[in-house]
Amino acid sequence: KNFSEGQKQRISIARALVKNPDVLIMDEPTSALDSLLEKSIFDALPPVLKGKTVFVVAHRLATAQKADRILL
Repeated sequence: KNFSEGQKQRISIARALVKNPDVLIMDEPTSALDSLLEKSIFDALPPVLKGKTVFVVAHRLATAQKADRILL
């Protein structure tokens, strides 16, 4: 089946989370998603990522809002 870019991104996020890594690097993980879906994904992530180191590369401020530290 042919997946949309947004579907591919959601699958990639799910695959990364299933592996339960100590360090997770996400480069523009939601760039192909609309802002509502992006918000719902990032609202659900904190309990899953608790105690883990996560690097998120993002152009949208909303993607980085809940970060402990933001580097420019």
